[in-house]
Amino acid sequence: MDTYTVLLVDDEEEVIQVIMKKIDWAGLGFSVIGYANNGVKALEMVPQESQAEQQDVFNYMVEKVSVKEDMADIKTVKGSQFKQPLLEFSGSCAGCAETAYARLVTQVCGDRMYISNATGCSSIWGGPAATSPYTVDKCGHGPAWANSLFEDNAEHGLGLLLGQKTIRERLMGKLQEMAESDKTPAETKALIATYLETAQDGAANAAATAAMLKAGASAGATGENAVIWNAGKAQIIAGPIGLVMANSMLGECSPAMATAIASSPAHKVLIPATRCGASIAGLPELPLADYIADAARRILEFV
Repeated sequence: MDTYTVLLVDDEEEVIQVIMKKIDWAGLGFSVIGYANNGVKALEMVPQESQAEQQDVFNYMVEKVSVKEDMADIKTVKGSQFKQPLLEFSGSCAGCAETAYARLVTQVCGDRMYISNATGCSSIWGGPAATSPYTVDKCGHGPAWANSLFEDNAEHGLGLLLGQKTIRERLMGKLQEMAESDKTPAETKALIATYLETAQDGAANAAATAAMLKAGASAGATGENAVIWNAGKAQIIAGPIGLVMANSMLGECSPAMATAIASSPAHKVLIPATRCGASIAGLPELPLADYIADAARRILEFV
């Protein structure tokens, strides 16, 4: 078995001695090559280039070692350690215990975690300039961190919670409307039902969400022929009014595309964008964002 070298660093001599004596380093395949009482001395004692050979080991651990799903159990401390930590290199003071607890929480629910950090130690190591100790999993999910600046993180966190809750309830309401529509396929209704039933179960709802995403659009195409070919298959076509005007949008909408879209049986939701070289009499002049919001509402009414 390969032997790995270890340098112990702590600002308390007693702590180092306990660590050296209480752990069977040799039996675990490690060799303690020395100790230092601060980071500067440690770096002087072991130059970085001398450890370059360990980079391959680090890369392997990051790229190849993953969650042990058959052993992971977030209901126990031991079982949670088989989950990926989403708190990595904090830069906290030597001996700091805060990061150990924070890391444990990320292993339990870090992929859907909001952090409202009061100003103090945890805000210093939790959000130093230009870096973040928090990371994401292979799906790109990880803790969302914010610092409330003053000692009002409870109110700040409540605001985050209420905002997220409002957005989620609004989306769930739209899903319920889709489920009740006779235009929604049975397969989609089943996915929606599972999502709504598991709304308050984090793990189960994550699986339901993944199933809904998997059932969504899995391919896309661009170009004139793709538009002409798919226009006749679509149920809804949404976009600027220039979609039905030949040579509009700086020539991007060809005559063939405009004809295919205009003659499509799809329900059309068109936005009166003035840049398409046309205006519609009688319509109030609104910001583009308002037109888009109204278009989204009409699409939801249709489905």
